Amino acid sequence: MKILSPFLNPVSEFLKVSFKHITKDQDISASNAARSVNIKNAIKGEFPEQEINWDTVLVAEGNLVKPENVKVTCSANTFDFTWDKDHTGTGAPTDRAIILLYSKTHSWVYANYSGARRDELKDTFAISHKHFKNNTYEVFIAFKDVKSDEVSRSVYCGRFTN
Repeated sequence: MKILSPFLNPVSEFLKVSFKHITKDQDISASNAARSVNIKNAIKGEFPEQEINWDTVLVAEGNLVKPENVKVTCSANTFDFTWDKDHTGTGAPTDRAIILLYSKTHSWVYANYSGARRDELKDTFAISHKHFKNNTYEVFIAFKDVKSDEVSRSVYCGRFTN
């Protein structure tokens, strides 16, 4: 728990949105659901040498089709995302990207709860130049249905240092 708390606590507002749908009929908070999922999947190593395995961290969990083949580039003070078209035919074109940026160094969290539509195949997320320069961010994306609040499983996009 000590390993995940420094990350999960600052992103708790995002988790309230991204885990809301799966906790709807359960007696558990979104933050606790996220902790449970990540304790099982996102810790690597043996005690006392454990650490977060960012590749398996989930900041969103749900049944929507997740973003596929996500690519992220950084320039100036923006993160530019692209993803592939949904070939399953089950992802609604109007699902919106939800994006989370987390800086471990400063516990800074940037979130976009209603980004580009799934069918736009790209999104740009700008942050303060002051917070962008000389910083490292863990970057995640998922999709959210704005009507039902259902979300996809998140995708870890990588670590970006500016």
